[in-house]
Amino acid sequence: MVEMASALLVHDREDVFGALKPILESQCIVTRDEKTCGEALLSLWGKQPPHLVFSDVQLADGNWRDVVSLAEKCALPINVIVVSPQLDMNLYIEAMERGAFDFLTPPLEAPDVTHVVRCAAQNAQRRRLSRQDGRKHTPGALARAEWQQAVISAVGVYTPPYDHDL
Repeated sequence: MVEMASALLVHDREDVFGALKPILESQCIVTRDEKTCGEALLSLWGKQPPHLVFSDVQLADGNWRDVVSLAEKCALPINVIVVSPQLDMNLYIEAMERGAFDFLTPPLEAPDVTHVVRCAAQNAQRRRLSRQDGRKHTPGALARAEWQQAVISAVGVYTPPYDHDL
């Protein structure tokens, strides 16, 4: 069974992200909004992290680099897409070199966003399935995963409401 893709939108600007949300929802992607890196951390390191993260360039307590770093440390593969208010080639190159899956700028047109989202979601799901298959054959991997879950439970990491629906 293929799980439904989910996306975390980390931003404090409604202009660009307000246009992005309906495009994602039209693709049956469950979305959640957070305003800061700290809030994003709870979703990323929760019980069922999102497949995709759309990060604004600048946040109140950090920036897109911090979001990429948090996603890289997550127990499951997550693809981060940086959303910039304008095209900046240096920023684009840096984002791609530092691990972002893609880079979007307005105007966010449904066909373009749909293509990026489809590729990113399929990539994340494929890597997650591959990781699960690897756990079946790797001694100790299941024990490590259970230990990580126990640590997450022990520190009381917040589980977003939509996690229970997936």
